[in-house]
Amino acid sequence: AQLGSMAGGTPGLLPPELVALAIECMNYAMFAGGLLIKMPQIVAILRTRTVKGMSEASLTTEFLACLSLCAYNLLMGHPFKTWGEMALIGTQCGIQIVLFWVFATGTLTVAPRALGVVGVAAVCAFLWSGLLPPVLLP
Repeated sequence: AQLGSMAGGTPGLLPPELVALAIECMNYAMFAGGLLIKMPQIVAILRTRTVKGMSEASLTTEFLACLSLCAYNLLMGHPFKTWGEMALIGTQCGIQIVLFWVFATGTLTVAPRALGVVGVAAVCAFLWSGLLPPVLLP
């Protein structure tokens, strides 16, 4: 049975306001879930002060994937509640990268990491400045 009038305006069992409230609650639950994805690992890193067993490359790859999805959705004008969970996960991935840099036991070369941070920031600034020709958007 249909729960509400979401599909083609057909009347359902529940009032549309109740369906809208349920959907809004699910959106907030998704955001809460997004906050909990990486938080246990971040807390463990801060508690133990070690990143042993973590891969900087995998953290960076995951961060860039999250950033790409967020940039696409932002450029396409999609509402934040449809992709905000990924923004929260991406933020946590960024925190993990910074913690990796802080607590890594080996010597890390600063130059390529600084260049990467500046490069990612420059690409984001370019995309969000509106300078990207619309013909390049999907």
